Amino acid sequence: MKKSISILLALVMVLSMAACMKVRAAEKPVAAAEANVAKDAVTATAAPTEAPTPEPTEVPFDVAIAEANEKLQQVKSMHMDMEMNMGMVITIAMGELKQTMPMDIHMLYAMDVINDPYVGRANVTLSTNDESMQGVIYVVKEGEDMILYASDDDGVTWNKTVNPKDGQLPQGPSETLDMFSGEGVNLQLTGVEEVNGKPAKVYAGTIDGKFLQQVLNASGSMNELTEAMGADMSEEALANLSDIDVTIMIDAESGLPVRYVIDMAGAMKDLMMTALVVSMGGELPEGVELDIDMSATLIEMTLSNFDAVEPIEIPEAALNTPAL
Repeated sequence: MKKSISILLALVMVLSMAACMKVRAAEKPVAAAEANVAKDAVTATAAPTEAPTPEPTEVPFDVAIAEANEKLQQVKSMHMDMEMNMGMVITIAMGELKQTMPMDIHMLYAMDVINDPYVGRANVTLSTNDESMQGVIYVVKEGEDMILYASDDDGVTWNKTVNPKDGQLPQGPSETLDMFSGEGVNLQLTGVEEVNGKPAKVYAGTIDGKFLQQVLNASGSMNELTEAMGADMSEEALANLSDIDVTIMIDAESGLPVRYVIDMAGAMKDLMMTALVVSMGGELPEGVELDIDMSATLIEMTLSNFDAVEPIEIPEAALNTPAL
């Protein structure tokens, strides 16, 4: 029983990091964007009135996402705010013995990125039940090397890693966008909403549950899950994860992606159930009952401050830390 609970705890922590901050960051500087965008002047001919919300132009999602990704590659700098909430209750019963464990995870993640040369800074707040962590991450490209400076005590102490594993690097927005350009994506234009004070086209729908498997593989976190469970999770075992609800908003004027909303509650429940069963040899022992009530696994990401991020300076305490 205790082993099963420990496995699920490890699984939750790995997944929360993989889904929010452990996908490969860009390793090549992107091209600079044009400094100015021409705008047509508008001459008032009547008393000012509130402008109506524009009707969205019908553009297929695959075309819109390709164009948005291309524009994102031209951005010189940006800011990203991310919030993740996960709520669940795990119950394992064997005869009259029953153990119930609630688990709530809340992550706040704010990141500035500057390209050419690449440097990023992220503040991370991770809360789980009654515990919390304040983290700071810097990533810089020096020559052919990627260097990671990380602190899990809000900058008091630091670790330095040269060319870390992909799973240790913070997530870049373009890598997230790439995830929505594969097979199993079914999103449609549904309307217009205001994001960052401007109208944005809203694409909503579902993507195949294998998206979560792609995140784990791309981040290297599948290996961590294998170690936590003591058993491999094959693609066959993860073949039937529930679909994931997704909303992507693209700025109507610039064509840049400005917000992602991802609800993985069903897929996460399936994944955790599969992980626990795999850890028990492929099937639940006789007399053991397992229930996972997943109330939410919601990730919201907003991009802003395009081409306007201030220079990022790495603290001397981090720079002077010996590399691992």
